[in-house]
Amino acid sequence: MLRAKGSHLSDLGSVYALLGEDQKALDLYRQSLQLSRASDDKSTESSTLRRIALVELSHGQLEEARRNLEDALNIVEHLRTGIVGQELRASYFASIQEFFESYIELLMRLHRANPAKGYDALTLQTVERARARSLLESLIEARANIREGIDPALLERERGLQQKLDATAERQARLLVSEATEAQATTLKQETEKLLTHFEEVETEIRASSPRYAALTQPQPLSATAIQQ
Repeated sequence: MLRAKGSHLSDLGSVYALLGEDQKALDLYRQSLQLSRASDDKSTESSTLRRIALVELSHGQLEEARRNLEDALNIVEHLRTGIVGQELRASYFASIQEFFESYIELLMRLHRANPAKGYDALTLQTVERARARSLLESLIEARANIREGIDPALLERERGLQQKLDATAERQARLLVSEATEAQATTLKQETEKLLTHFEEVETEIRASSPRYAALTQPQPLSATAIQQ
């Protein structure tokens, strides 16, 4: 399968990178990117973009590394919003902290190379962005009651959609190990997308009805100016 091969090539490339054979690593990474994009494997695509950026960073190719890291971050943030349930989202964010760490390291390098271009402020904003996500994770671990006052009917709709999405995910997992037809896979994908659309609509209603919930579940990073103030 394309996904498995793309992931394997990316992992193999990281082995060559550890051995110092960067060109071989980049060749494998680029092959992996082609396969992951062809199979819509966003997880492998994002991790491979970060791996490419790390090689570029080691060679001083800062702008190239920045483009790839920003693309990777956009993907992982988009994937996070598609994860059902705040606890799973927080767990996912903890697993992709290294993306933020690599980006912060890159921005600090860019600032040292170009002190007048405002990379220090961008670094600060990125740190704040990661901190805001960590705050949400801490709130969830503490079981903070951030849904108090929300219409019970909305919460019931949300729970129902979560259950349906969980069931759909199980069906997708079974299809991966069975001889599923392309039509079956397409139908299930469309069903999942429809459920996700309904789920996001409910989440939007919840946020609109509870500014406190919205503020805590979607914290907005402060700008450098706001932090200084």
